[in-house]
Amino acid sequence: MTALQCDPLELCAGAANRLRRDLQDSLEAAILAVVRGHLGVVTADALMRELTNNGQSRAEAEATCLNASCAVELGGAVGADYIVQSTVIQLGDMRKLTLKVWSVDSNTSASTGFARASSLAELQQRVPALAESVFARLVTRTRRQTSSIAGFDSSRSAAPQITSSAVTAVLGGLSAVGKPQSARVTLRSAQGKRIRLAIGDTRDRLALGVYQWTAEAEGYVPAAGKVTVRPDEITALIVALDKLGSLEILGTPKGASVSIDGPPGVPKTVGLGTALRGIRPGPYVLTIAKAGYERQRRELVVASGESKRLGGLKVSGSPLGANVTVRGQPPLDFKHTGGLPWAAQGLASGMYRVDVIREGYRSERKVVE
Repeated sequence: MTALQCDPLELCAGAANRLRRDLQDSLEAAILAVVRGHLGVVTADALMRELTNNGQSRAEAEATCLNASCAVELGGAVGADYIVQSTVIQLGDMRKLTLKVWSVDSNTSASTGFARASSLAELQQRVPALAESVFARLVTRTRRQTSSIAGFDSSRSAAPQITSSAVTAVLGGLSAVGKPQSARVTLRSAQGKRIRLAIGDTRDRLALGVYQWTAEAEGYVPAAGKVTVRPDEITALIVALDKLGSLEILGTPKGASVSIDGPPGVPKTVGLGTALRGIRPGPYVLTIAKAGYERQRRELVVASGESKRLGGLKVSGSPLGANVTVRGQPPLDFKHTGGLPWAAQGLASGMYRVDVIREGYRSERKVVE
């Protein structure tokens, strides 16, 4: 149904084509989860197939769908309310997934949205929230109250005959979407009522107003916020928890102390050689000190779910005095040249290229982690 397009085509070529199909399947499932039973949705590709099945060539079908009335005529022919287009484009090192929805009735854009990530695999995690944000307002629109008033001829009836539905309370609802799937959400109303939701749950018939929410999952940083329940709407409560990381601090001299300035919950002082598990993502400043040694200061960032190692690198061997150049590989910004033996402590984790050169000797190059 989603007919995901890539621009340029090479973005989804080769091995990436499997990721594109996975992303397309996830997008289709996410859209159907929101619109099923409420909206008829079809893609432009489906309309093209309708034309070719009726005897037109691909070129003729494309020419037909360039006409402004194409969406109305063909969308109506297949019983659709909306036409959806999805495209992935490359923006530098990022990938952007754009979702556009066109109304068959008005032949105008009805809704649009986008998500960005560094890879197709990461985009796939953002699909449920994107589909919810783009289609939730359209689904809500179909649920809004409608009424009509018809006149009657009093001369033909002794008394009016009235049919009326019951007047209902003005309520709303919430749908929990996002990541991780294991997250558990707790809502608290202004009156103190507590409601618990899992990711993917929808709770309707909620009193209007502002709700406080907290979300937590094992191995992730808890989060909290506010969400407003509006009349006759299902509002998306979007959860995006950061995964806990780890930091291993290696090197010499033995017995040195490490002072840590970082996010809440991290020990202030540890010994060199300590491995910190389950720490919050964010910036860290480490100060390594021991009596009789020069104090070292290192700044680093632990990303969501990252396992980072801060350690040392030692280059030894012969002949003594050979030229040693150590370069950090991207994204590391490090370069130093010295003589053999060469050693460094407190290096950021990552890949390093080591070149050892001496006139009259065979040069050596290694890449180490």
